[in-house]
Amino acid sequence: MSKTWVTSDLHLGHSKIILYCDRPFHDVVDMNSTIINNWNSMVKPDDTVYHLGDFCFYKSAQGTPIHASSYEERLNGRIVHVIGNHDKNNSVKGHMVSCVVQMGGYRILMQHKPPKCREEVPKEIDIVLCGHVHNLWHYTFMEDLLVYNVGVDVNGFRPIDLNLLTGMCTRLIAKNKEGSN
Repeated sequence: MSKTWVTSDLHLGHSKIILYCDRPFHDVVDMNSTIINNWNSMVKPDDTVYHLGDFCFYKSAQGTPIHASSYEERLNGRIVHVIGNHDKNNSVKGHMVSCVVQMGGYRILMQHKPPKCREEVPKEIDIVLCGHVHNLWHYTFMEDLLVYNVGVDVNGFRPIDLNLLTGMCTRLIAKNKEGSN
């Protein structure tokens, strides 16, 4: 049976992201290899992966253009790209800025950047999955709205099973409700 996964901010080929986010890699080759191996150890060819932005850098360390397809063909699964701020010029196949899925009784909004406030998100949305913030935080609440960072920097440099994530979100939401009473 196929699974659905979610992740963000791979930044494949982006050597400076190692410094910016204090990633534990020797160089970009080590980072790319680890992220791709982690992905392929979990994701099977018939799985779907929602990647929520900033998939790869548009140039190699030597300055030559790199197309997203050169990474995509090395990764298992069908990738659904939600565009991030670094995906405008890297040839990622996709034009979605957000999408909504229903899972575990929740309406889940997936987008690259987290909302700035609850009013930015329709009331019928229960959970926002995002990236963009790298290692700044793992999750936060905006009133009753759970905003969860699915970026690789806070998730072991691997994708997250959306079904398992929904279970974790259920526990976080219940804990938040208990704390607000």
